Amino acid sequence: MVRQLYLEIPPPSLEDNATDLDRLRRALEREHGIDNLSIELPLMRNLAATLRQSDWKVTATVALKDMESARLIDLRPGRSRGPLFAVAVDIGTTNVVIDLVNLRSGRAIDRVSSRNKQIARGEDVISRIIYTERNKKGLEEMQGLIIETIDELLDELAQKHRLATTDIEEMVAAGNTTMLHLFLGLPPKHIREEPYIPTASHFPMVTAGELGLAINPHASVYCMPAVAAYVGGDITAGVLSSCLYNADKLTLFLDVGTNGEIVLGNADWLIACAC
Repeated sequence: MVRQLYLEIPPPSLEDNATDLDRLRRALEREHGIDNLSIELPLMRNLAATLRQSDWKVTATVALKDMESARLIDLRPGRSRGPLFAVAVDIGTTNVVIDLVNLRSGRAIDRVSSRNKQIARGEDVISRIIYTERNKKGLEEMQGLIIETIDELLDELAQKHRLATTDIEEMVAAGNTTMLHLFLGLPPKHIREEPYIPTASHFPMVTAGELGLAINPHASVYCMPAVAAYVGGDITAGVLSSCLYNADKLTLFLDVGTNGEIVLGNADWLIACAC
């Protein structure tokens, strides 16, 4: 969850010489109940100037970890009610689709799509995995191609809605297990080799800056967890959005794409397979 919080911070004095960061933390705890704030070094470098130039009145954009802890992702002078957007990204083997979400209303307001540029290096997941193995910088190249695809779509959304891509404060990505490995720069080699073991199925939160994405570099990027080598985060997202996990009746969920997956079950059990 991302929130924008207005703060009026008491300026320092000889009697109260707490650091700028401690003053920011105290204000967040006093006014909004957040007592554990983390901040990255690039934002910390600008902290002193932003506080003083704004006469100690600022708007902090924070990514809430829970109701009492948060990570600072932006700090702007004065009271800001600027744009607050997120994107949901479906990284398909063939196509990439992005929904733009207004975080103030919680509604998706637009959708764009394009071909996944990785197709130039292989039409399916197996050929792309092989490409990363046979080329010295194959994995780096594959990651660069999907980042480029996403950035172009982000720019299309930004121009259409007259906003800066850096106004996008959060991203959630879903895709099959191989696509998520390539997106994060994780080696996918063992996904195609018996016994078909991914590097991971649950992925850490990373910042957009770590991946080179053209949104706020401090924005959180979350990847939907996979289930297995060939049942990925796109299926997890589908099961969650369809509420299949809560169904009373026996229900079938189909993902008909470049790769096909099926989930069968209800609130009591679920079973999945892929081809």
